Amino acid sequence: MEYPSFVGGSYKANNPFAANELTINWYPAPLESEGALARWHLVPTPGVAVWPRFDSVGLSGPGRAFGLFNGRLFAVLGSAFVEFVNGLPGGIISTYGTIAGTPNRATMAYNGTGGHQIHITGGGISYIFDTVSGVLTLATNQSPSGMASSTAMLDGYFFMLDQAANTVYQSALLDGNLFNSLDKAQRIVADDPWRQIGVLGKELFLLGQYTSEVWYGAGTFPFTIAPHPSGAIEIGIAADFSLAKVGSSLFWLAQTRNVRAQVVQADGLQPQVVSDLAVQAAMGRYARIDDAIGFAFADVDGHEFYGLTFPSGDTTWCYDLMTRRWHERRTWYAEQSRWGCWRPLYHARFDGQNLTLSLDSPDLLQLVDTLGTDLDRPVRRVRQAPHVTNQLERIYFSRFRLHLYAGQGAISGQGTDPMIELQVSNDGGETFYSEGYSGAGRLGEYDRFPEWARLGSAENRQFRIETTDPTPWRIVGAYLDAK
Repeated sequence: MEYPSFVGGSYKANNPFAANELTINWYPAPLESEGALARWHLVPTPGVAVWPRFDSVGLSGPGRAFGLFNGRLFAVLGSAFVEFVNGLPGGIISTYGTIAGTPNRATMAYNGTGGHQIHITGGGISYIFDTVSGVLTLATNQSPSGMASSTAMLDGYFFMLDQAANTVYQSALLDGNLFNSLDKAQRIVADDPWRQIGVLGKELFLLGQYTSEVWYGAGTFPFTIAPHPSGAIEIGIAADFSLAKVGSSLFWLAQTRNVRAQVVQADGLQPQVVSDLAVQAAMGRYARIDDAIGFAFADVDGHEFYGLTFPSGDTTWCYDLMTRRWHERRTWYAEQSRWGCWRPLYHARFDGQNLTLSLDSPDLLQLVDTLGTDLDRPVRRVRQAPHVTNQLERIYFSRFRLHLYAGQGAISGQGTDPMIELQVSNDGGETFYSEGYSGAGRLGEYDRFPEWARLGSAENRQFRIETTDPTPWRIVGAYLDAK
């Protein structure tokens, strides 16, 4: 029989005997053809490599901000504000100056070719980069408290949030060097402080600790925006830098006065919760969530994702906007027998490549669909499938067979004879034991499918597959011989 729901996302309930699924470094994707053998398959997440076009020697620190503006790619790497400039035979990293606040996040906004300025905030300080002259300077007008926490651009104006003063300042039109101290708005709608700002379409989202507001371009003078008459939104932000624009929506890690952690999506005035209860439960168990970092990225098949990395929780959760399902992307540190969060951070499509910054280095990274390594280590992939039970009657399992894209072994090195391990649990997923490894076919062995026989019996069983071989593991499904 077909293994029911073998392909799926991560869903680990508080009661593991009810639901205890994991999908790490795979994600479920639909098959739209009417003649497809399955409705869904598991797609491997891309490998990660340092993009060799740019040499980060001499730089240090993590990636803090990333922006593609008018075809030019900028970043804050550690304390350096840089541009990646394509050239032949290799690229050049142009360093323009330093940004305070390493290793904390920075923000950037661009006011277009009319103003040709990038406004940057880092370490509470505000900077202006002139894209024509190539000069980075301290902004003429700093926030009065010295806490310029973030920036956004709407209708040619920069809006700078000063967390300490709970105030948003507006620049002059197309000039981020002119912030008039009178062109400001202080929070009065609710008692909790503003924590982050973001732009969606023609509206400015002002996200507070527990409640938020949406402001719109009202055309008033001198302060050009006004609060939307719909009033406060009873959802705040739990991690200041979890905000990211994905497609036509804003996503962030939210909190309310009663709920600690949930992910919301706003494509209008009212955000909607998109995290399921299992994801929220997992996030709620982390000792710290305020350091979470949100970012947008896409794959070669057109899937758009919201990524949410918890550095303290050693986990990156990913939400697929197409399928509305969650999976995990993580790095396996075999020498320490532990998982860490996924190291890619932020994303830009540049020079035909999917590029990201790094959580722990100044390197520019490349997501490679055909690669099975995560920088200096293999990608470990895990799918822990749903329970198999029949009203807790004993089931005898004579064979488990995995249907996948066989015959994709590597030409040389690890993965020439790719192997995958089957593990089983008879106690609700609390403990697993190995049933050994089976091959998925050397290069060209397209009719080789992994299988395991004489698997014993259980009243309630879970199956888990794991692999670290660097081959394109595309899983169609699984089949069981059981009675």
